[in-house]
Amino acid sequence: MSERVARDPATLVAAIAGDPGQLNPAITTNGGVHTAAGLLYDGLLALDDSLRPSPALAVRWDVEDGGARYRFHLRQGVRWHDGAPFSAADVVFTFEQMLLRYHARTRASMASSLVSVSAVDDSTVLFTFRRPYAPLLQQLDVSEAPILPAHLYAGRDPLRNPVNVAPVGTGPFRFVSYTPHSEIRYAVNDRYFRGPSALKAVVLRIIPDEDTQVAALEAGEVDNCTASASTSGPNRSSRRCSPPRCSPHAISTPPSVRTAMARIPKSVFAGCT
Repeated sequence: MSERVARDPATLVAAIAGDPGQLNPAITTNGGVHTAAGLLYDGLLALDDSLRPSPALAVRWDVEDGGARYRFHLRQGVRWHDGAPFSAADVVFTFEQMLLRYHARTRASMASSLVSVSAVDDSTVLFTFRRPYAPLLQQLDVSEAPILPAHLYAGRDPLRNPVNVAPVGTGPFRFVSYTPHSEIRYAVNDRYFRGPSALKAVVLRIIPDEDTQVAALEAGEVDNCTASASTSGPNRSSRRCSPPRCSPHAISTPPSVRTAMARIPKSVFAGCT
């Protein structure tokens, strides 16, 4: 076996199988896009493993009119990665112009029941439904409803906006570069509202071949990979993507870094055991 590559322990390098093509998860349900872009954005809420909602871009919410209205009070002082302030206008724009038009799950589940998404003021958003709508709080995390910056999308076709490949979010990492069919690079967002991550950078290497992913893992070129099946060649034994650093909960790094890795979309670790 080749000597393992020595790398900065504060940089996570993950192998992903497919090139996402773009990094706007509000206009698609494509899993590759959500895997690649999940660190850039936030939803109004976060969900734990039991699907219990907790604050994210919204710090609290009120359920009114028996569940036909939801009032969300937004976090103060949040800024987009380009320095522009986040506000209720971003939430309204994202739902009206992207999620309800192009995100298939949001459109299918919510569009027929929703009357409006409105900005009561800069820090308050009101969802009004035709009748009580119980699932809403489970549909507002970063996976299902990432919030996008209105100031960079308003007046432009969201499907062809160049921001889709040079994205700006509010999330724990900011975009650095995207080399198609090669890699995507992110750097820590030092102004993140939950505090900066212990990881300083994330690199997603695009490696479609599972054998190549596993070889890169064994050589220490990547920290984890998505190879999900046993891989074998004419001169190698069957092997899987399952070394110690493959799991975000089992790597030999400080607890603060493991916590940071836990924010990586679970699909990045889908092949790990």
